[in-house]
Amino acid sequence: MEGKYEYIKKCLTNIRTELDGLEKSLKIEEHLKFYDKITIPFSADVEMDKSKLTDFINNIAKKAIVLITAQSFVGEAIGTGFNIREDGKILTAAHVVSGADKIEICFTDNPSLKEKLYEACVIFKDVDADIALLQILGFDRGEVLSLALPSYEAPTGTDVGLFGYPAVIDLGFTVTYTKGVVSKHSVLPGSSVMTYQIDAGAYRGNSGGPLINLKTGKVIGILTGGDDVVQFANFAVDVKEVCNRIIEEYKISPLIPPLMRFTDNGDGTITDNITGLIWAKEASTPTVGSCTGGKMTWGDAHKYIECLNNVKYLNHSDWKLPSKDQLMSLINGAGDIPFSWLNAQGFSGVQQSWYWSSTTGASHTDSAWYVDMVSGFVDYGSKGYYGYYAWPVRLGQ
Repeated sequence: MEGKYEYIKKCLTNIRTELDGLEKSLKIEEHLKFYDKITIPFSADVEMDKSKLTDFINNIAKKAIVLITAQSFVGEAIGTGFNIREDGKILTAAHVVSGADKIEICFTDNPSLKEKLYEACVIFKDVDADIALLQILGFDRGEVLSLALPSYEAPTGTDVGLFGYPAVIDLGFTVTYTKGVVSKHSVLPGSSVMTYQIDAGAYRGNSGGPLINLKTGKVIGILTGGDDVVQFANFAVDVKEVCNRIIEEYKISPLIPPLMRFTDNGDGTITDNITGLIWAKEASTPTVGSCTGGKMTWGDAHKYIECLNNVKYLNHSDWKLPSKDQLMSLINGAGDIPFSWLNAQGFSGVQQSWYWSSTTGASHTDSAWYVDMVSGFVDYGSKGYYGYYAWPVRLGQ
């Protein structure tokens, strides 16, 4: 067996090689060095034909699920993970790989890969949320599982499947599948982690496996509970925690296909599937009845929003002037010309200009922050300047 330090050196060398390639091919800021390494693919939650469920389980789900063997000074532990990118990004539970000196991955139910044993490195870990992201070393490509959009919440009663390698069942190393339903979606007591509670039995060894919505085929959670005996109150960490915590750590957005980033609600509003914010589709600050639009001061922007609420603009009375961070969230993924990119995503009238935020300057209270929809820059200046637009937003449900 390789020594601990040789293994760590191999991992670091692999990561350094990837970063060197990124730095040569991408012009990105220092804090985005890990962008391609950490981006997480999500996809739209569309129901699949029930007749295709068996085929999905056997030919997609099981082929993307992996057996994880973690070796440490206390011995060897096994757990479950699943591949979410063709280049070998494996999601699992943090406790599965805790303290590991060496991590090995095997695609036991994938005919083209099951004879191979891969090494892997931890590239992201959040102990509080019990989430870990691994990178397989020397991996070409393989089947993947898609994650539900961060804004999605599976309702109580949703049919789900638990997948993994239950250590106490003598079935050999093969993926098992247990059907259950979502019984609760809530924050665990004493934590800030959003979880799904499911009424299906899980054993030690299932930890880190995917909780899959059987109607859509999308992963909605990562199994974190289970014991040596069958339990009917197991928990899975909501996949939106993966999105939220990686954004917090690396200050980047998850990789959502552009056409799936926003949903047109058909009522004059558009929902951002990353943040859950609901924006007015028309972004030109239009005049609505007695609410005068166009360019305005910061104070007038607040009055404009208040007026929209009074007239129940688009049948809603809870519009707000967005904060600096909420406005900046629209810039993510927009490249060098946000207004053009946003208009192409379904918005109308996004101006080649600055937009007021509700955020006051910390050291200059007579100033407020604003965001440029041409360059993506953020700056602050006098609240009395008459020349910026206001874009109404709702916090969603």
